[in-house]
Amino acid sequence: MPGLDKNISDKDFEILTADYPKTNQNHPQYGLLKLIKGLGLKISDVPELPLFKKYDIADSDRELLSSNIMLSSEMNDDWSMLPKLKNNVLENVSELCLDTDSDEVFAVAGLLRKAVAENKKALLITPDRKIAKSVANELKRWNIIVDDSAGVPASDTTTGNYIILVLKMLYDNFSPYSILAVLKHKYTNLGYKKEELDDIISDFENKVLRGKISLNSFDKIISEASKYDNVHKLLLKIKEISSDIYTKINDSQKYSIYDLLYSHLSLVEKFVSSEYVNTDEILWKSDLHSELSNELLELLSSLKEIKSEDSVIDKMTASAYFIFISNYLLSLSLRPKINSHPNIAIMNSIEARLITADLYIMSGLNEDTFPSVTSDDPWMSRPMKAKFKLPLPERKIGLSSHDFVEFFCKKNVIMTHATKVDGVNTITSRWLTKLSAIVNIANLEWKNPLSDEVKSWIKLSSITTDSSRCGRPSPCPPVYARPKELSATWIEKWYRDPYIIFANKILRLKKLDDINPIAGPAELGTVIHNSLEEFKKKNLSTFDELMQIMHNNAVPYMDIPQIDFWYSKFETVAKWFIDYEASIKNLTSFSFQEETGKLEITPDFTITAKADRIDILRDNSAVIFDYKTGTPPSEKEVLSGYAPQLPIEALILQHKGFSNIKTNSKVGGIRYIKLTGSQNGHISGEKLDASIDDIIETAFKNLKENIELFSKESTPYLSRPNPNKVGHSIENYSEYSHLARVKEWNE
Repeated sequence: MPGLDKNISDKDFEILTADYPKTNQNHPQYGLLKLIKGLGLKISDVPELPLFKKYDIADSDRELLSSNIMLSSEMNDDWSMLPKLKNNVLENVSELCLDTDSDEVFAVAGLLRKAVAENKKALLITPDRKIAKSVANELKRWNIIVDDSAGVPASDTTTGNYIILVLKMLYDNFSPYSILAVLKHKYTNLGYKKEELDDIISDFENKVLRGKISLNSFDKIISEASKYDNVHKLLLKIKEISSDIYTKINDSQKYSIYDLLYSHLSLVEKFVSSEYVNTDEILWKSDLHSELSNELLELLSSLKEIKSEDSVIDKMTASAYFIFISNYLLSLSLRPKINSHPNIAIMNSIEARLITADLYIMSGLNEDTFPSVTSDDPWMSRPMKAKFKLPLPERKIGLSSHDFVEFFCKKNVIMTHATKVDGVNTITSRWLTKLSAIVNIANLEWKNPLSDEVKSWIKLSSITTDSSRCGRPSPCPPVYARPKELSATWIEKWYRDPYIIFANKILRLKKLDDINPIAGPAELGTVIHNSLEEFKKKNLSTFDELMQIMHNNAVPYMDIPQIDFWYSKFETVAKWFIDYEASIKNLTSFSFQEETGKLEITPDFTITAKADRIDILRDNSAVIFDYKTGTPPSEKEVLSGYAPQLPIEALILQHKGFSNIKTNSKVGGIRYIKLTGSQNGHISGEKLDASIDDIIETAFKNLKENIELFSKESTPYLSRPNPNKVGHSIENYSEYSHLARVKEWNE
């Protein structure tokens, strides 16, 4: 009987073997004692094997200590009655309490590395797969390949992952991201040279997918790619070789699992194959992949036999097959056959029971990990399980505690746990807590020699430098590289965040369009702007005409989920706009839409503008409008000069910079019209009419000062020198904040 505790009294024997509900199934001796009681024996009737003591077992006092650690409250009601233990009972036993789970991984890897250096056999025992995998990866920094008994799930291997990736592309209906995931995989060749295929994929991504909305079917993607012969040819080839299994996915008919798997693997090989590569060499020839190949061949063979018997169990839909093959590859464990170190192994507690080593490391000793969490059975309550003589959920804890005791009683033991795992505070395992209490009560000597040494490793491994926080970027490019022309919309960026000008106009860095982007407020605003411009230029007047124009401009967005919401927005905007046009009809002589103009401020600097709308009133004054689907600037921002777009347009108009507007009209005002949202149709700016001349003069003065300032090479393009804390904040929408490392320097 492995690990039978012969220190248990007759009284405790009866307590431990009591029937439900007084059962103690979480005790390590429960199963052994129930067997002894069932045989009509006592603990003393079980003899010891003398040979057993030759193994790496600590003396009997360690066993006595472990027995007391595992006593339940019923069995240990008087802590003062602890048996007398040797003062050095915990010699060669260490407990490492690390701050984080990453520290624990590093510490365990270091201990295993030290064992290798000392030519000792070491065993890591943990039920936590995350710790096991992380330690195995950490050991690779010293070129130590460790034997992890759990192996590697086939789905985590490159070939296993690729098999799922190709199938997922079909199940995702060839979504842009799933296609790119397959095409950019190192295995994919599709009959091309790798360099040639990379160029085609680049064209496909940048010319076909980026910036295009509603590419929600493969046919639409192929149609979009028809302008590029090389991309079009590639996509047609993918469609052709995938047609067989793709057709099956889109119907509910049941097919032979053998046929589905065979078609699937054949498709994978077609994606890999090329006259320039060896497909078998790529997919199946490495250590783990050759084992995966054998497993899949065996599965195919078994499925073929079932198919030949014309069995019903061989049939499933293609949609169910995706779940089947994904779960199969996830559950299939592969183990490398070469290069694992002979002295190091990672095992769970069950596997490690019959293994001997010079050093045993138990890791993950936190509650709900080691021991693992228990959960109620949704189908059978505890009384029902007891009636059927089935083990209770606590039995898992009993088995874990039995393993803990077995390894705790080895000669050289290290126990590790972390106070935080994934940033969350943990609870130390009940066994370590009980051990600590016994050590304090019994005044046992426990030097715990490794704790300080291992923590010094962790401290030394942390790279510390005297680096300081990144400062605000302040590039000073040469004067010749600085822009000599800016539009009115860019002037505000120039005032608020000059770094945007540096990145865009000087470095010429442009953000790539998103792949298959989602239409949002910017696209809605563009549709409304273009519709109002077209409506006015065609000199139309009715609500139905405006709605028709809006619907026509929204055609590219017909497939987006929010299109019905857009239509309701169009209706709200159109109703207000028609009413507004009727209200000012008798006040307006001319109306100009989307007019472009420019003005030379200095011999070396020109500003340009494109006005949404300029109305010439019957009193010969001009009003400049800006349609806003976002937040308009406040009157305070306009007066201070930090919202210069309309004042600059007014300045250009005042100097006759709009070539198509032949009038001597004086600027009478600027207007911001809020379109969409709760303030749809709200017009702001009327209060500025009395100060319009001062506003224009301020805009002119600010421009000249800024032009002069930035004509000096010593003037930097600072990042956000004048940020707007609330409201209309143009710098918050900057595409260059990450480049300027704003979050790092801005507090």
